[in-house]
Order: sequence, then structure tokens, then C-alpha cells
Amino acid sequence: MIFWCSGCEKAEITEKDLEKDYNKINEYYLENETDENFVFTYIDLSNKKVVVGLEENTLDAQNKFKENVIDSKNVVFVSVKNYKDKNDYEEQKLENVTKCLNNILGAYISNENTLLKEELISNLIDTSNYDIEYSKVYKANNYMYIIIKSDNFIDNPLEQYFSKEYKNYSGIVTNGYYIYLYNGEVVNNLQEELNKCFQLKTTNW
Repeated sequence: MIFWCSGCEKAEITEKDLEKDYNKINEYYLENETDENFVFTYIDLSNKKVVVGLEENTLDAQNKFKENVIDSKNVVFVSVKNYKDKNDYEEQKLENVTKCLNNILGAYISNENTLLKEELISNLIDTSNYDIEYSKVYKANNYMYIIIKSDNFIDNPLEQYFSKEYKNYSGIVTNGYYIYLYNGEVVNNLQEELNKCFQLKTTNW
């Protein structure tokens, strides 16, 4: 005998589900006292999980997090002690931040029917005078976004490029990142949204 339960199928986890949990975590740490055990969080789209990095990734620490912050099947915990050294951690932190930025900015210029195409930053601006740690340029149709991490942009060639090429664009400069978006309009809440990506704490080594 076969029983069938209508509506009991396993619901697929969507990007919105992940963003909801991710935002709840960030909102908690923005509104409450700093938890020294919490190091970072980011959305892992490929595995459909929200990753939470803990200094001490113990069962007690995980339960405390679930009780105080969020208890979700979408959240997985990792230990920052898995990193070889501070440089390894900083590299992973850079990856986490840029992944977060790409998730947010990509949503503004693409959807299920459009594909993001990557382009070299050197095709748009002269980068010979700058020490660039990270850069990413993505286009979809006529829209685009640029992310650059650099500590020595004495002037801002991205600002010059966008002001010359586009009538309406959004841009912020924060934490050594230069982030610009063109999707046909100015995005008023861009700063607030992207700030979520910079709530990643550094740990003491």
C-alpha cells in the first residue's frame, strides 16, 4: 500500500531563503553585543547553505548560536581553526566578502534568463598605476557592475569611467573596496545592502 501526502514534498531551498537567514544573522550582530566566538558568515549558493564561522566550533557553541541568533536547517558551522594561518584566513575572508558582493550586485543585473559575462577590468580603465588585490567586472545585457579591492586608488578611475559613460549609476567606496553598479537607475539602498558584506570580523591570531 502506498500513502501519498499532498504538500509533503521536500521544498527546494531558494536564494531568498538563504538571504533571509543571512540577513537575520547580520541584523542580530548589528543590534547586540559582539560575540567574540562569531567570526564571519556568508551565503554559499553552490551548496545552498549559510556558512557561519566560529572561533570555537563546539556543539555548545553551535547550540548557543541557535538559541540566541537563529536555528535553521540552512545554516552550517565551520571552524576558523581550519585555516593554516592569518594569511589563509584573510584570503578566505576576501573570498567571502567578494562572494557576498557578487551575490547582491549580480541580482541587480541578471535573472534566470540572462547570463553574466565576465570582462577584464583593464579593458575599461588603466590599472597600471594601482596595486589591485581583487577585481571583478560582470555584464548582463547593457548592465554591469565592477568590484575592485585596492588600497592605493589615489584618484578614482572608476568614478571617472562611470560618470563619463553612464547617466545613472550607483557607487560606494568602503573598506578598501570600490564598487560600482549600472542597471539603468540609481539604487538608493545599495550602501545599506552592501554593508552586510562587511560585517565579517577579523580574529586574533
